[in-house]
Amino acid sequence: MTSLPENFLDASKMLVHRCEERTTKNISRLILLGRDGSPTSRDDWLASSHRFTDHYSDDTDIQQGIIAYQNGQFSLAIQIWESSLNYDTNEYDIDLLAAMIKAYQAIGYYHKATDILQTVYPHIIKRKSLKDRAIFFALLGDLSLCLGNISLMDHHPELKKMKNAYEYLQKGLNDAQLLSEPVILANIMNNMGNVLASSGNFRQAIEYYDESYHICNALKPHEAIELKIITQINKSRAILEQKTGKQFVSSIKTAILENKKLPLSFDKASNQISISYLIERYRQFIQSNRQSSILSALAHKELLSSIYMGKQLDNSQVLSEAHGLIGQIYHNDHQSDKAITHTRQAIFWAQTQYHTQLLYKWQWQLGRLLNDIQDTESAIDQYQNAIKTLNPSNTCDFDQPSKTIQPPGVIHELFAGYRHHKNIFRDKVRPVYQELAQIYFDQSEKVAAKAKEALLRKVIDVMEQLKVAELQDYFEDECVTAVEENFETMEYPPARTAVVYPIPLKESLIMILALPDQLISTTINESPGEINIKAKQFREFLTLDSKQNPIRYQRLARELYDLFIRPIEPHLMKDDIKTLVIAPDEALRLIPFSPLLDGNQFLIEKYAIVTIPAINLTDMKPCYKMNKINILLSGLSIGKPPLPFVYNELSGIKKIMGTGTLLLNEEFSIQNLYQQFQNNRFDMIVIATHGVFNHSSKESYLQTYDGRLMMDDFGSMIQSGLYRKQQIELLSLSACETAVGDERSALGLGGVALKAGARSAIATLWSVKDEVTCLTTTEFYRQLKKKSESKATALQSAQIRMISHDKYGHPGYWSPFLLIGNWL
Repeated sequence: MTSLPENFLDASKMLVHRCEERTTKNISRLILLGRDGSPTSRDDWLASSHRFTDHYSDDTDIQQGIIAYQNGQFSLAIQIWESSLNYDTNEYDIDLLAAMIKAYQAIGYYHKATDILQTVYPHIIKRKSLKDRAIFFALLGDLSLCLGNISLMDHHPELKKMKNAYEYLQKGLNDAQLLSEPVILANIMNNMGNVLASSGNFRQAIEYYDESYHICNALKPHEAIELKIITQINKSRAILEQKTGKQFVSSIKTAILENKKLPLSFDKASNQISISYLIERYRQFIQSNRQSSILSALAHKELLSSIYMGKQLDNSQVLSEAHGLIGQIYHNDHQSDKAITHTRQAIFWAQTQYHTQLLYKWQWQLGRLLNDIQDTESAIDQYQNAIKTLNPSNTCDFDQPSKTIQPPGVIHELFAGYRHHKNIFRDKVRPVYQELAQIYFDQSEKVAAKAKEALLRKVIDVMEQLKVAELQDYFEDECVTAVEENFETMEYPPARTAVVYPIPLKESLIMILALPDQLISTTINESPGEINIKAKQFREFLTLDSKQNPIRYQRLARELYDLFIRPIEPHLMKDDIKTLVIAPDEALRLIPFSPLLDGNQFLIEKYAIVTIPAINLTDMKPCYKMNKINILLSGLSIGKPPLPFVYNELSGIKKIMGTGTLLLNEEFSIQNLYQQFQNNRFDMIVIATHGVFNHSSKESYLQTYDGRLMMDDFGSMIQSGLYRKQQIELLSLSACETAVGDERSALGLGGVALKAGARSAIATLWSVKDEVTCLTTTEFYRQLKKKSESKATALQSAQIRMISHDKYGHPGYWSPFLLIGNWL
């Protein structure tokens, strides 16, 4: 494998930090990732291609780099060009710099590409070249899109005003329109089409692709043929995204014919792969078997040509992707033997240079193929291989230093690099785990009770791996789940306690119930998709209808009770269950279970209810004895909007518990919090302020007097206690909210206790009136003070008391309060 330049990565930064040693150090991940995103995918919106001019013909080194680039040897091209680029001086070459940026993107080094643009930008300002500015903003806009349509380099005054890819590209477009270089203008228009397409505006995206194509078509044939092909591939994809095949054949035919004119190159082979992906998708719209067969043969022909070129170029990536896609086509045509042969070849080529973004995909495909032919054990092996490739390790215990560093896995790259961002985890990761869980569940349905329970545990173990991976990815921190090694877990729950584990599979939702002496399972007679819709609607009714339509939620409350509780009720009654521990998944994370209705009785009136992120991430040790409780009571009553009852809440808790360090308003600053966590060990922490959990932990925060305390920084502040023998017992975040309809934001809320190093957390799914918060939390601590009450029953008592409140009896007020984690 071609080596990267010596200064490409600082090897010292790859050293692994043990989780126990992280304490207050600013280390967000165990290792500094080299590849921080997915290498450029051919099954995605394609950025404008790079065309090399002839003025490098006298420079042998640059020419060698160009040849390597055109052959798809991007690491080698980078190595050759690194000494010639001079991007940190006014002597930079904008065309070569653009090629270098694209090369870094092609191998998944997006932040390195961003760093180069950041270094060169001051020199671009000094040079005052419209061409350079236009190319710079075209590159920056595409990088922004690949990294999630985010703002980049906002410490520069001019760039601070620009917040996303569209604004960067619009700036580049304005400069390009003042130039007499149509190729640059066409490049930006294609990239602008990608931004619009990624946001779902396919009609306008097609207009930009067409405009880019028309500009190229007016030029000499050799000047922009690569870009003409790209625009037609993107247009074809946009047509399919509109759920119609209209005009697809015309645009894909143009792409095929233009691509034939290209000489042997990585781009030509890759275009054939992109075209084949789209043809295979288009076949879904075709009802005619004859037409479907013709399209299958066409895609097959394109891919065989890619394989030929891959061998000529000695490019394992092309060979792997082409073989794998042929395997997919054969699979769809029910030709299992041929599909398996090509998929095995795809795996071989992916392994030769460790193209992990392809490797897991083909391992997964081989697992499906083997399962289809009833080779179940071999299928399980392939699914397990795919999961190992996705996430090699869910632990952070590095007791024995290793001379080799194991990469963290593909799963950590999937949220950067793609220009389409919707449902990446749902479509590319979750099904791998779900399909393996389905195999184990199907096996469990065919065996006797003792063997059945062992297989149900395997189902749970697979889904636990998925939940761990999701949390690690959300917080971008492998150590967030490392505490599980110190946890006391359970084979069965304690007496009078049941764990309810809903598991959404591809076609059905199963529910595993762990009782004090057995595991049982049941299948819900609705699809996961239908249940997700109901859950999101239920959440909407609870949050919006407390005044306008106070009983509208009841229909769904009863339906959800009948789905999830009614089938297991006989078992709950037989074992005299008093506490329900629920490990929700997908949209079920967005709802509280406490307001489900059995007739007119809320579920919370029958059972204490607990939410856990995963069984293995829940510490089952009983609450330790606190002879002298140390509590931090902090909050902001003067925020926007103000929370006038915060003082009553904090002072009420202090009075109930008989102790507490108070940080209110001006004293509730980031610096003061930091000092408190550095100098004290707290058993309980109460934070009464606005908190928001968004799609990413980097967008989630708590509001302090002097600004936003980002959730990542909050976790780092108190992590010094995370790996001590005694953790924080309880964290209360009493004014939080999760983004409506966003399952990942609810995932963050579910993992907040782990991130903060707390065994339990009290938090709210949505924001409620702070008077309600004051009444609920003070009653919770009053009940908790009683030695006979667990945390679960303390919250149950507080919520039951609110049900009878004249003003706040609607579940929209009291049900968002969740107990997360340990409930004892």
